[in-house]
Amino acid sequence: YQFHLAKNSGSKKKLGYFAKKCYNKNDNNFYWLNCPNKEEFYVIPEEELIEKKIIETEDNKKKVLCINTNNDTSWYNDYKFYYSKPDKEKLMKMFKCV
Repeated sequence: YQFHLAKNSGSKKKLGYFAKKCYNKNDNNFYWLNCPNKEEFYVIPEEELIEKKIIETEDNKKKVLCINTNNDTSWYNDYKFYYSKPDKEKLMKMFKCV
């Protein structure tokens, strides 16, 4: 999967579409990424995305997060969940609700 982590810049381009720009540090605490298969999702803390240079603290370049579902050892698998059986306890710990 490819996730384009960008937000609306507030300025319109030609054809009426809004231009996009990179998320900035402190825009979100977590990023909830829904997979096209509608079975899996990822909830990734902003700190992790900054560490992996997906969200930049200095430049404003749009970034892409590529997730290979066949790679079980990648860092993002720690943040993978399933809609059919979500790990509620893990999510609540992440959100500091416990």
